[in-house]
Amino acid sequence: MRKELTTSTVNHKLLPFLVMIGLASACYSQHIEEFYRSPDSKDSLLAQEYDNLRPSERNVDNFSDYYSTAQALWQVKRNNEAKEMFIAILESDQELYTNTYYHSSDIPGDTTKNIYGYGSFTSNYKNSVCLYLAKIYIEEHNFAEALNYVTAAENEYVVYYNCGTGHNSYQGRLRTLYGLSYEGMGETEKAIELLLPYCFDWDNKIIIRIFKSQHSKVEIKKSMEVAVASITCVPDTFESTTISTTNYGKNNEEKIEWNYISGRGTIQLFGRTIKLNAPRLKNGETITKQHFIDDFLDSHFYQSLTGDYSHSSWNVDLKLDWKK
Repeated sequence: MRKELTTSTVNHKLLPFLVMIGLASACYSQHIEEFYRSPDSKDSLLAQEYDNLRPSERNVDNFSDYYSTAQALWQVKRNNEAKEMFIAILESDQELYTNTYYHSSDIPGDTTKNIYGYGSFTSNYKNSVCLYLAKIYIEEHNFAEALNYVTAAENEYVVYYNCGTGHNSYQGRLRTLYGLSYEGMGETEKAIELLLPYCFDWDNKIIIRIFKSQHSKVEIKKSMEVAVASITCVPDTFESTTISTTNYGKNNEEKIEWNYISGRGTIQLFGRTIKLNAPRLKNGETITKQHFIDDFLDSHFYQSLTGDYSHSSWNVDLKLDWKK
């Protein structure tokens, strides 16, 4: 059930956890079987304060910084204690933990606070707690329970991002946790359906592991040859313009404009049609199938799957080219 939306000023602890979830969720390997952590001295101090409390004092209702301490215990790999505290928060009916908080974009120079703006978003503790619990259960290889918590984070303790960057980052974190849960449960088809459409957007070790476990090197090589041959290219019927500004706000500020005709491309990967990202083009260029092929061969997906790193990145001085 969606919680009441308030415009309360959020506890300052919320902002760090939004950053940390982003880092930790995307950095997991089944080889080392744990998420990336970055503990600091404050985490150690909070963990020490926790140790100094009597068991009766470790209570969600009377212990300040309860969430931050749970987070700190996770950072220092004390998962069992962190899990107990996170579950207590999830079961709490305190307003601090049940409210959803609104964060305005606070655009520089804008004196109006807490109104809609580009970059604004909502947060709540229980959404964060569910994501942490999903990570803990993934590390414990209790993938079904992890799936329950990431589902709750998405559907029960809903948060919103009103800009593409925040939205895409959050969705990427959810996909990682869903994908790891499905992979661990052996439901690889669900993981593939979820992750393959985004295989060119980020370093997706999950999808690489799955395909390598399902196909031999010879089969992968053949599949990649079929994939390259299947690439389609449909140029746009209009010209696009991109403007780049260097040394913004300085005396030597310079704007560089280049025009090109982009387009759309697709590829067949393991029996599925996947949209390709539009390649970067130079001034005056019109997109071709070869542009899409070159980008595919240079992608992390292709190189990690095949071990073929012979196709070097397109590395030219764009500024010089644009001025030609």
